[in-house]
Amino acid sequence: MFKDKFFGSPIFISGWVKSGTGIFLRLFDNHKNIHCPHGEGKLGIVREHLNLDESYYNTKKKIHDILIKFISLYTDSESFNLKDENYVKQKYSSIIKKKLKKNQKKLNKKTAIKILINSMVKISNKKKTSKSRWVEKNHNLEFFFEMLKKKFSNPHLLIVCRDPRASFLSYCRMLKKYNIRNTMDEFNLIVKSYFFYEIDNYFLGGERFKSIDQLCNYFLIKKKLGLRQYELWLNKKKPKYFKGINIFTKSHWNRSKTLVRRYSILYNIISDRQRWLAKKYDKSVLLIPYEKLTINHQEVMNKIFSELQLSKIKKKLQPINVGKKFITNSNFKKEIPVELRNVMYKSHTLWKKKLSKNEINVINKISIPSYRKSVRSFNKLFNKS
Repeated sequence: MFKDKFFGSPIFISGWVKSGTGIFLRLFDNHKNIHCPHGEGKLGIVREHLNLDESYYNTKKKIHDILIKFISLYTDSESFNLKDENYVKQKYSSIIKKKLKKNQKKLNKKTAIKILINSMVKISNKKKTSKSRWVEKNHNLEFFFEMLKKKFSNPHLLIVCRDPRASFLSYCRMLKKYNIRNTMDEFNLIVKSYFFYEIDNYFLGGERFKSIDQLCNYFLIKKKLGLRQYELWLNKKKPKYFKGINIFTKSHWNRSKTLVRRYSILYNIISDRQRWLAKKYDKSVLLIPYEKLTINHQEVMNKIFSELQLSKIKKKLQPINVGKKFITNSNFKKEIPVELRNVMYKSHTLWKKKLSKNEINVINKISIPSYRKSVRSFNKLFNKS
């Protein structure tokens, strides 16, 4: 779909929840040739627009409304240090309307996505050059990369990996802050969504699993329940979902009664896919350990810039958001100073004081081996000549 150099060479940032993707995105905003979205960094391109039907993009009003709808979901007025919550929405709306007038003879999804990206570039206040690239950040993009390889000529996926003990502590704080419940039902829903992502990739020609049996064994699924119906639904593209069909082996998931065990299982499912992607697409997918990034961010970021064939930055890097100092999305809400080392190091070790011995033991047993494999993958990249 997107073959030209600028639109066809996006940089996507992803990672497991509370892994540090926000800091990573805002470090990217330092580079003169990288155009980053405001705030959360989500434009809705991958998980929304690329999966919608063309009928949503056949009039100017439809395109405007659908673009603004997803921008509004991720709008953060603090990104611009303004009190008016509608500012970002209005700014995008004004730019999109002007660009639609210039492109009213080519109203389709591709045009809409290009207009959205160009609107973001204009708001980023950076000059668009022949070396420019654009970024989007979102979670679970690991499950969409095979599709992205078909939609874009040269996409890159950068995945932030964090020590699961530290990310679990941050996750618990998030649940408490926003009064979020994490029940068995919600856990099963997430696991099922991961399964359906994988089954979609399998039926659409993905290569991670050699057979449907291998895929089902990975998720401990009773194959006979529902898979044929799902394949028929996928091929017909009908918006119907199964009702009353439990395709998962209850005895396995019922062992995941504690929050820490559920978290560790989900962490592993994501981590397994991340490492498979990095091995399969070693030139396009990079795993970036959060701890390496925050301890030595200048060297790590310049190594990443080199891998992306972008110039290195000599000045001291500081997380910024559309030209402003970045406020962390943590509970502390403190400005991050130029030197990340001192303020961020605490996030590496605080779990030792805050987590229970049982929580640490569970994560050490289930998730730490997976995390260490991801770190070794990064070290191999970082140390190569």
